Amino acid sequence: MTKQDFKRFLISLEKTMFFFFDFDNTVAHTFLHIPNESDNIVVGAYGQALNMIWEKDAFELLHSVNGLKNRAPGELIRAILEQAEKELPGSRQSLITKAKAAFHDKFMGKPMNERLSACVASGKGFPWIWDDKKPEQTITEFLVRAKLNTLLVKIGEHYPTPCPGFVQFYQKLRCQEPGSYNVSGIISSGHEVFIKQTFAAWKIKCPCLLLTDDDLRGSTKIDYVQAAKPNPILVDMLYRIWLKSQFSSLAARQFQEFKEVAKARTIYFGDDLNKDGGLAKNAGVRFGYFNPNYDPEKGNENAGSGNFVFYDWRQAIEILDL
Repeated sequence: MTKQDFKRFLISLEKTMFFFFDFDNTVAHTFLHIPNESDNIVVGAYGQALNMIWEKDAFELLHSVNGLKNRAPGELIRAILEQAEKELPGSRQSLITKAKAAFHDKFMGKPMNERLSACVASGKGFPWIWDDKKPEQTITEFLVRAKLNTLLVKIGEHYPTPCPGFVQFYQKLRCQEPGSYNVSGIISSGHEVFIKQTFAAWKIKCPCLLLTDDDLRGSTKIDYVQAAKPNPILVDMLYRIWLKSQFSSLAARQFQEFKEVAKARTIYFGDDLNKDGGLAKNAGVRFGYFNPNYDPEKGNENAGSGNFVFYDWRQAIEILDL
């Protein structure tokens, strides 16, 4: 790309806005109870998956690390193994041995293997084979696919439902003013197949940019667990995905110039002040804090200077004058 072409591209960004979203409990109510279900569905799916890996020890292992705590799957597995070793030296290897036996006994049969293979988009995630050199990665992949095997069949009329006003907000984004360009994307510790099937169930088009746990697990360029929120590399990665749709290549210096312009035109939305708010802060972008418990009369939340809080996406339409 010539310098003049790149300058024209940067100028064109003046009419472009980037809207990046967390998914779970920001876009979709994924952690709610649904009819005829006794547990929170995601917690229940994690519990069933861990039970397939470690059977009767699963509940105690999850309890030992204080539950999910909004962690990515790899963060959860690492926490479980580290906590077990801390409490009783040698336990980490014992858990790995049990997981390896379960992997071969329960998941290598043809029908189950085919079902689990379909849970993650082709070419993404860790390799679906047991690796003695990287057992933590294999156990993480085991957990993800077993969890999705339970969750994907739940998608339908009652689950997951859009967070209040999201569909209206998203439709506003898609009704662009002449000459303007709204770019929407999702950064999630969730999973591509689940997100795409959810948007299909809602009968609306999924955002064109997706960066999920599946992409991070499949990357050879980053440390999977270290790249979890609030690491700003996630915003950089989503920018790069979009840029690939615009150019065949972009020099490192040009990417930095692009990023300085794009950051001022990016809003990241999430429901977790620490992980999502921290990601926005570290990336240098504006933060829209979705908090369904927010009471504007009490003013009991502060998303930070230049940021905003809302409990219904229709408020965000007004705040951003869409």
